[in-house]
Amino acid sequence: GISGQINKTIGYIDNGNDSAVGFFDNSISGSRFRFTGEEDIGGGLKVGGVWEWQWQNSPTSSAAFNTSGKFDETSASLQDRKTELYFAGKWGKVSLGKGDGAANGSAEVDLSGTTTIDYSGGNQDLLSSMTYGGTPTGVTVGSTYSEFDGESRNDRLRYDTPKLGKVVSIALSVANANEQEIAVWYAQNVGSTKIAAALGYTDNTDTGTTDRTRTALSASALLKNGLNFTVSYSTQDNKTPTPSQQSTNSYFKIGWQKGKNAVSLSYGQQSGDPLSAAISTNAEPSSIALSYNYTPARDVEVYAGLRQSSADSSGLDDVSGLWIGSRIKWK
Repeated sequence: GISGQINKTIGYIDNGNDSAVGFFDNSISGSRFRFTGEEDIGGGLKVGGVWEWQWQNSPTSSAAFNTSGKFDETSASLQDRKTELYFAGKWGKVSLGKGDGAANGSAEVDLSGTTTIDYSGGNQDLLSSMTYGGTPTGVTVGSTYSEFDGESRNDRLRYDTPKLGKVVSIALSVANANEQEIAVWYAQNVGSTKIAAALGYTDNTDTGTTDRTRTALSASALLKNGLNFTVSYSTQDNKTPTPSQQSTNSYFKIGWQKGKNAVSLSYGQQSGDPLSAAISTNAEPSSIALSYNYTPARDVEVYAGLRQSSADSSGLDDVSGLWIGSRIKWK
């Protein structure tokens, strides 16, 4: 089958030095298309494949002011997201090729209904390339703040167990550079409350700059009355170039859903060793976001979000942004 989505947004961003309106592709869930196929080969065994590509004009993750304090047009680039085949049966599922690592998404469990404009990694997706105003210059939001999720879309061998007790599954994967991941996924309805959670661990033993381990835990609960709560806690331990560098990210979100509407307020904070040498050692970069999502039809969303990112470091101004956009899917 053929499926995909288009996700476009208008953004107003102010970093204390410059401010401008821009037109972007929302990198939280960028515009993409995919081809999928599956065949039942008998004996309870199915074989299938996913071939997915992303096509983004002016992605929010690359948004940056030019020398005139405005946003330039960025041409679209075709990027492969997934090229994998899989075998699935009662014993579970084995996937081979480029796709999600076993722990990818373990920091991102979220039942709020506003993830198209805010989730635990939204600060990077919307503001990653934006620089803080003030001095020192050139310090980007992405260089000071990260959610420390599992590894995203790499060439790997992955195994997912079937549902254990109908509520828990386990995933394991190994990728190039001896990258290893494991995660436990949980989803269950307890009375009228929906609960989901994940715990993931990544060991990237590459001798390059990405030599690190990560641990991520996230959980979300959606009550019958629409009230929902989400938490995420993740850590990163860099082995190189600074063996002692340890950083953590904490994210909290409260939301409410009513019919086709969802609203939420979130706060995220970085602590431990700073990711950038340009900010003070006691800095705790943070992000606060107010979000709204309206779903008039199953595959149509209209959203708005207000966000402020702070490096919490002397001399650097906050980066603030307002986005209004829409995502449309087709199947």
